[in-house]
Amino acid sequence: MGERRGTKALEMWCRRVTEGYPGVRVDNMTSSWRNGMAFCALIHHFRPDLM
Repeated sequence: MGERRGTKALEMWCRRVTEGYPGVRVDNMTSSWRNGMAFCALIHHFRPDLM
């Protein structure tokens, strides 16, 4: 697996960080964010006290 850059690297990182959150699936950087669940999962991952 080669080095990923840019948007693909960000997508992969988001997928790893949000893995295991119910109802959250990061498949791309557009429709995966529309309902706000992936965004909330990212915040919760790093600052669970805020969610």
